[in-house]
Amino acid sequence: MNLPKQRQRSLRWMVGLFLSTGIFPGVLQANYTDLSSWQQQEPPISGNWVLSLDKKSVSQIINGHPTSYVSPNRFINGVVRGNLEVYTTGDDDYIGFVFGYQSPIIGKNDDSKNTFLLFDWKEGVHSPKDHGKEGFTLTRIRNLPVWSQDGGDGNCFWKHQHNPPSCDVLTTDHGSDKGWQRFTKYWFELDYRTDRIIIKIGDSLTTLRTIFDVTGHFETGHFGFYNLSQNYVRYSDFTVVENAPPSAKADNYHFANRNQPNVPAIKLLYAHK
Repeated sequence: MNLPKQRQRSLRWMVGLFLSTGIFPGVLQANYTDLSSWQQQEPPISGNWVLSLDKKSVSQIINGHPTSYVSPNRFINGVVRGNLEVYTTGDDDYIGFVFGYQSPIIGKNDDSKNTFLLFDWKEGVHSPKDHGKEGFTLTRIRNLPVWSQDGGDGNCFWKHQHNPPSCDVLTTDHGSDKGWQRFTKYWFELDYRTDRIIIKIGDSLTTLRTIFDVTGHFETGHFGFYNLSQNYVRYSDFTVVENAPPSAKADNYHFANRNQPNVPAIKLLYAHK
């Protein structure tokens, strides 16, 4: 459809106004985040993160120990959105993200301890002896040794055994119908506040459902993508809006239609500090 030139100019003006005003605080430019300044923060043997050519997505391609790909900047009182997808038929283990991340940070004295909040999602259970449960877990980890080839704490990362303060399992949602599906791109949204965490998952932005809504006292920190024992996971279309208004609580988790096409996200520039 060809619009008259006057209407075309009006439409461009309205789009520019939409992006440049405070309707969405933190909106500076239509663009997904460049991930090239992010960094793996665990021993190299734990993961292999491969950045895409356009630098807007990253894939973790090996089956290893807990590994994360972490932003250079901290944030709080904002909303994070992005996609995650497992693109292999192999394995059924943990994907997710870390936030409020303090350590390990390569090159600093705290590079041997884990301190962060962890949201992870497991597809299924290997066997009755496998203590990893299908579904979602939110854990606050404090000063826990980094899991390496020489040892670590599988009780926390794998089994999610509640043992505060080092392994404080804040909440769970486990069950035989709660696992992720292969070759399915999921949208996630994290609303992270000093006093509240809301996490949503959906097949598209229009089907986001609340997984967890937790209150407490939380601090600023880095954000990162996370894997444990799961290869070929892609994270993409990542955005952060700082000082965004709090999210409305959505319906409880369910995926009504796994074949529904994804809806493009509002593209926002990651606000560097």
